[in-house]
Amino acid sequence: MLGPARDPVDVLALIDEIADTWAGRPEIGAAAARQADDASIEVRRTALGHRRRVPPPPAAEPAD
Repeated sequence: MLGPARDPVDVLALIDEIADTWAGRPEIGAAAARQADDASIEVRRTALGHRRRVPPPPAAEPAD
């Protein structure tokens, strides 16, 4: 877990490492895209009691 006590340089190095891994393995990105569209994953997370850390975007207002 990344907490406030972490050195920002270490956090940036971790992010860079993750980005390099994803860039070198396109199948990882494809798998992530499929999972993002898979509603069953969200259903399982909800059943386990996990909550989204980022609030959902506001609902679009209906067009007149």
